[in-house]
Amino acid sequence: MKRKDFKQTNKIFVNLNSFGHSIVDTTSFFNVFGYKSICISVGSSLDRNKYFKELYKPYKLIHFWLPNIKYNRIQLRVKVGIAIQKSLDKSILLKKINSNLSPCVQQSDVVDLAATRLLENKYGLPNESAKKIIANLKYAFKSAENVNGSSIQLLIGNKNNFNEVNLKFLQKYLKIFQAKNKVIAKNLGIDSPKICTLIVRNSKKAWSGVGLQGYLHTLNFLKEQNYIVYLIGDYENVKTLKREDVNMNLFTNSDYDLDKKIFEIVAVFQSDFTFGDPSGAQCIPHFFNKPCLILNNIAVGQVHYNSTILPQVWRDQFDNIASLGTHFDSLFYRQIPLKLLDGRILTPKFNNPNEILDCLINFLSSVNEKSKPVIIDPKFYDLTILPDTLKYSENFSYCESFLNQFKQI
Repeated sequence: MKRKDFKQTNKIFVNLNSFGHSIVDTTSFFNVFGYKSICISVGSSLDRNKYFKELYKPYKLIHFWLPNIKYNRIQLRVKVGIAIQKSLDKSILLKKINSNLSPCVQQSDVVDLAATRLLENKYGLPNESAKKIIANLKYAFKSAENVNGSSIQLLIGNKNNFNEVNLKFLQKYLKIFQAKNKVIAKNLGIDSPKICTLIVRNSKKAWSGVGLQGYLHTLNFLKEQNYIVYLIGDYENVKTLKREDVNMNLFTNSDYDLDKKIFEIVAVFQSDFTFGDPSGAQCIPHFFNKPCLILNNIAVGQVHYNSTILPQVWRDQFDNIASLGTHFDSLFYRQIPLKLLDGRILTPKFNNPNEILDCLINFLSSVNEKSKPVIIDPKFYDLTILPDTLKYSENFSYCESFLNQFKQI
């Protein structure tokens, strides 16, 4: 980055949030402030992907790298990010070379501006109406004790409008993939392999899954359908599983002798679709506008563009399922257990392997046939009105198996 870039810049954004935000927030910032803007993305290689700097060119992304520490990584990222922002705002040198530059823009302002533009440009809403919707969503998220941002939800629920992705630098990696895929296909006895990516998230956070074990049935099915499956995310036990099944159709960066971060990008870029748990890594298929199936989704209202969603179902301590109306009302934006007035406690439950497989089979049919997704009909399910995030999200659907189970109640 040269001195003239800071002299000419119209806005600086210090991105100190988690991995998914390092993509969504950065894209939103560039969309709003344009080529002259500068984004400084703060984090370690555990929560940043250095290759996105190349994908964003000619937009200006600077990575401020932190050490990969095991504990207090988030606290370090936030403290350093705030310190950089304060230093830039108080910098005499920066004011001297660019007297017109205003203070660094805040993350909440970035996504609010981007979401407002989205509602105005895509849905034709007046500015005040767009702002009112965003304000109402913020209140709904806060009431549900949801830690995510409502404006982010509007952005991921619609097509990524960053259409200037720089793909030139990927060419050499694509050649590596293509050569390796020929060898893999031959070893698996597949003449014309198809490709998809599995995203696994296994953590203590609500937006997670049960790990790779929850996808073994699905992987066997995909093997029968001649799929090579790339694996990204959390996969500590993959080597053990592959020793038990030497013909497993699941492959990681080590199988391609590639850096994990470039593997994540090229794997998704090459895939016909992705499937897996909710996580920051879901922002990669969203960045490339790839069809995706998101399992174990929470909250119910956390929908993504070009995606089919299988939410976690909420049940009480007696294993009674909450009604669909409750899922689309008090539970819609919620991620943590809810205690009802009658003493019952509603808790989200992970999808089981059979549910995941059934959903993927239906999803695969829609992808292969390129059919339009089935959008929920509020009248059919006795819902008086759809929440705003569904009204202003496009090309998404819920798995029919999720909706059908409420017909029996």
